[in-house]
Amino acid sequence: MAAAGPSFLGIGAQKAGTTWLHRMLSRHPDVGMPEQKELHFWDRETPDAAAVASYMDRFAGLRGKARGEITPSYAILPPERIAVLRGYLPDLRLIYILRDPVERAWSHAKMDLGKHLRRHKQLPPDMDAWLEAHFRSEESLQRGDYATCLANWGQHYGRDQLQVSIYEEVFAAPRDFLKACAVHLGVDPGFYDGVQAVELADSVYPEGEVIKTSRQELPPETRGRHAALLLELYAPLIERLSSLLGRDLSSIWARPQA
Repeated sequence: MAAAGPSFLGIGAQKAGTTWLHRMLSRHPDVGMPEQKELHFWDRETPDAAAVASYMDRFAGLRGKARGEITPSYAILPPERIAVLRGYLPDLRLIYILRDPVERAWSHAKMDLGKHLRRHKQLPPDMDAWLEAHFRSEESLQRGDYATCLANWGQHYGRDQLQVSIYEEVFAAPRDFLKACAVHLGVDPGFYDGVQAVELADSVYPEGEVIKTSRQELPPETRGRHAALLLELYAPLIERLSSLLGRDLSSIWARPQA
């Protein structure tokens, strides 16, 4: 691995606390991260030699034994692009947080609704149709198909290189999660013993920052009308992921809240 390049990547999932993770990892004195979260190099740029060299150089001046970045879109990279990435960075440590895909899809839709409001200054004329189209979109379904994402990354990186965590468990015990991340990245986990609980609990929900509108603009009953569809879309994916990870995730996932 090139000395200037990253030693780790956060690959997602989208809407699973990666902004919080970026902030918390950046606080560690032996972890160096670019100020900008989501560099989007491997999913948007052509990784020729010159572009990769420029990307690697972005990490050259960072502090610490562990240097990296977090871009949630990396989770859905196709195997061919992951193979290219591994050619440059075979020793990467990877962090992947999995959120209930039903909750993730809902949060994703709310974020994109905020973008719609900013562009058009009004809600879609048929909110139910807009939401259903969003939930059924290829991008939304891809981002919630964690088993396929894990399989794609697993073709090129060893299981010991990938830390997989469950979002709901992360925020039930954030200190334990961050200490596990530190061990995974090869830095001192004891640093997080000194971080106050109130800071650890400062979760980030980006859709709230983007929408900047009142709850009345997305009535609670709207979600209820789409609960069956979301469960239909994701129940098979949750079952497949449960089998892959060797644990039953249905007990904590796929229960839409009002």
